[in-house]
Amino acid sequence: MRRLIACWSLLGAVAITGCQKSKDSAASATAPIVKVERILARVHFKGFQELATDTNATTMRDVWQLPETGELRSQALNKLAPALASFLSGTTASTNGDVAALARPLLDDVLQSETIFEVIDRTNRPPAWTLAIRLDSQRHTVWQQNGEKLIASRDPGNSSILASKTATNSWFLLGGDNVTLGSATQIDTPLWRSAAELPSQSMGTHWCRANVDWPRLTNTVPLLASIPLPRFDIMILGKGEGLRTEAHFHLTEPMRSELEPWRLPTNTIRDPLISFTALRGIGGWLDKQEWFRSMGLDAAPQQAVAWGQADTPFQIQVAVPVSDATNAFERLASTWVPQVNSNLLNSPIDVVSVHTNLLQMSGQMLFLRPFIRRAPEPSGEFLNGGIFPVAPTTNAPPPALFEQLNRTNLVYYDWEITEHRLKQLRETLELLGILLTLPPMDEKSLAHRWVQAASPKLGNTITEITATSATELSLVRRSHIGLNGLELLTLANWIEGTNFPIADLSVGFRPAPPSRKSDSSEQPKP
Repeated sequence: MRRLIACWSLLGAVAITGCQKSKDSAASATAPIVKVERILARVHFKGFQELATDTNATTMRDVWQLPETGELRSQALNKLAPALASFLSGTTASTNGDVAALARPLLDDVLQSETIFEVIDRTNRPPAWTLAIRLDSQRHTVWQQNGEKLIASRDPGNSSILASKTATNSWFLLGGDNVTLGSATQIDTPLWRSAAELPSQSMGTHWCRANVDWPRLTNTVPLLASIPLPRFDIMILGKGEGLRTEAHFHLTEPMRSELEPWRLPTNTIRDPLISFTALRGIGGWLDKQEWFRSMGLDAAPQQAVAWGQADTPFQIQVAVPVSDATNAFERLASTWVPQVNSNLLNSPIDVVSVHTNLLQMSGQMLFLRPFIRRAPEPSGEFLNGGIFPVAPTTNAPPPALFEQLNRTNLVYYDWEITEHRLKQLRETLELLGILLTLPPMDEKSLAHRWVQAASPKLGNTITEITATSATELSLVRRSHIGLNGLELLTLANWIEGTNFPIADLSVGFRPAPPSRKSDSSEQPKP
């Protein structure tokens, strides 16, 4: 659930690679120039200071100016400051209050001011990083003084290079390297060598631009390797009251198969809807997943749809087309159900029971009934699943919803009313937290109050991904603050986490209650 936000948050940890193995020396223009192989990551951010006067992205500005946003922002930066101080100073004592106090005001400027962050790869040498930030004279002085103190506070056992420099056009540069160049050192990034080439004008309507060579970056930063992303570039700009996000993903291997025509369970999907998701071309990915192979199906579905309804809090369902629903159902009942039941002995759930055309979990959580059932449709047969079965209504969704899929190269479509989606997901995840190790969100926490305050301002969020070639996917999102409901909840939970900025991605079953037998010899009920 939290992988998507981890992708964005861990980009900030890329710079960790710049502080490992060299001696502290003063920067020198006589140092040899090192050949630059490739930019691993480059992020150009406009800054919220400019956003305050922008006539576009008005909802983003309103949410940013909420008192709850300010409180949550301060909480996050207060937690982040010790980690940043530890990185910049090379000290291992991240709780050093004096060092963290030097880093804390710099974080406010990074959010408010125009910044460029860059990590480069170099021939036969570890990467280097540079942060360029546009500041007025007063903030220049703060960065220069605090930067010098951070450098002076470095742990003598950590011999990394950290240097700062005032560039032209009001830019201030901070950079890190991890090599020794004789008695003189230099930060060898293009930004460091070409300060005069830094942009002298704002980004216009573009709020943020980023280019990241993720596969090469993960070779340098193993911390990111668990998140499988291709090389991508992204651009965010204000458009009316909302934001428009555009991204391109460059695949290392061509997509394995042609996209099948859409098959939709039009009789199973019912109004009133608050979300709808459709994706296709997923068969090759499913074939590689151990959890899917254990289900015993004879073929992986190429498509899936999911939707949320407004009539019940937990009404979230998914459906996948299959060639023979009866055969698929029998395979699940004979192969997958026994495996699942053997893993439920120490959980709050008793067993998955098999009824006619229905697989359903039961036990102590009687108010939560995950299910899988056959769903015959005019377009073919489907398997339909959810967490809370209710009798379907007779209200068909608006035809315009399905018409959005009438594009031959469309791979993914997601629409939601984010305000209502947030409420549904928050209640559902709180309920699932009884069974799974999901972090609970305290109703008195800043994150909860922030979600509550921001929700009424959020309307439709639409995300579309198309295959522009066999090796490239293009994403377009129209939203109010750039994130959908699940991503916003993930962000809030991440900030509230005790280990922030570390992200824990593990989710598993919670232990059974003490009153439940946990004897491994116990057999599933028939």
